[in-house]
Amino acid sequence: MEAVILRSSEFDRVLADSAHVAGEVQMLREICKPGMVAMDVGAHGGISTLVLADAAGPEGSVWAFEPVPEYFDALRMSVAGSGFGNTRTYRLALSDHCCGVGLYKHGSGSGIVPAEEAERLPVPADTLDHFKERHGIARLDVLSADCEGSELDLFEGAAETLRNDGPRIFCEIHHGYLADLGLSARDVARYLTGFGYEVQPLRSEDLTAKVALEDCTHIKAIRAD
Repeated sequence: MEAVILRSSEFDRVLADSAHVAGEVQMLREICKPGMVAMDVGAHGGISTLVLADAAGPEGSVWAFEPVPEYFDALRMSVAGSGFGNTRTYRLALSDHCCGVGLYKHGSGSGIVPAEEAERLPVPADTLDHFKERHGIARLDVLSADCEGSELDLFEGAAETLRNDGPRIFCEIHHGYLADLGLSARDVARYLTGFGYEVQPLRSEDLTAKVALEDCTHIKAIRAD
């Protein structure tokens, strides 16, 4: 996987070629504002991280997490090549417990659900709450997540942060992986509404379309208060 540089011809080409990615970028720019503190969980090669870093600006900060070594190397190079000094990167999975997890790398993706001909990778893990406390992060304003089946694990490990900080959430939903775990998008949404969130299902290819939870590609969750 190659690094991507913000405002480069390659970055523009990715957005032009993928309405899915372009919609993600648009939504991240809408919810992240100058001076905000953001986390990007499952940052992959860094496109979402770069967008958050640019939106948060020099007064804000971004903490990006990618546990797969190959993708993490691309993430780190993307951040360095784009010149963002407000961003820190970690080869770490955020989950519901503070020990290692097993991921299955397949093609250009990875997740906790076994896949045919996938490479199993043991990776370090932490909870968002524990990481935030350990690193002295006073608040969290934005949480972007692409966890490929681990959505509920991430949020369960962030319960204190959801309760106290109420960060704006933009999360990709992987229906197939959730189903393999006996879960659904409705389980994820139900957990968030328990913290006072209003959950909006979205389709990144057309953010103005009204879609059901069962048909969404992402959810946006904002605390009602």
